[in-house]
Amino acid sequence: MLAKAFSWRVVGSLDTFILSLLMLSVIGPLLGLSAHGNEHHARTAGYIAGTEFFTKIVLYYFHERVWARQRWNVRHRPDRLDEGYGRNGAKAVTWRIVGFVDTVFLSLIFTGSAALAVSIGGLEVLTKITLYIIHERLWQRLRFGLTRVDGPVGSLKSR
Repeated sequence: MLAKAFSWRVVGSLDTFILSLLMLSVIGPLLGLSAHGNEHHARTAGYIAGTEFFTKIVLYYFHERVWARQRWNVRHRPDRLDEGYGRNGAKAVTWRIVGFVDTVFLSLIFTGSAALAVSIGGLEVLTKITLYIIHERLWQRLRFGLTRVDGPVGSLKSR
């Protein structure tokens, strides 16, 4: 599922770029928020999104490692482990918190404005949840990287 992970990181970073650009050039100025002496909004948005592309990969790896050590709400099956909905929800919330903090931190570094940084991170929480659901639904339709296995009709596993 490397292709799926990579495609999500591209979508996520594009979202961050667009939100950063909108916040720096349109929404922020309307609200009286501005970056420290920065007139190169596209460049600043690119720095935020480009840096985030890599920091999120590293942070996600560690996030998954921490959760791999937790056995809460995991069912052991002969061929795999099943995570319960509570665990999925908790992982989603903790990841969104980590992602929010990362985006706010990077936005603060590149804009110099705490208000802009929190605004970019806050908007991102809403858009990322929506985009992630759409991304998941599209990947379910693709069946890329999945093979059919013996068992219930339509059973699939990762290659």
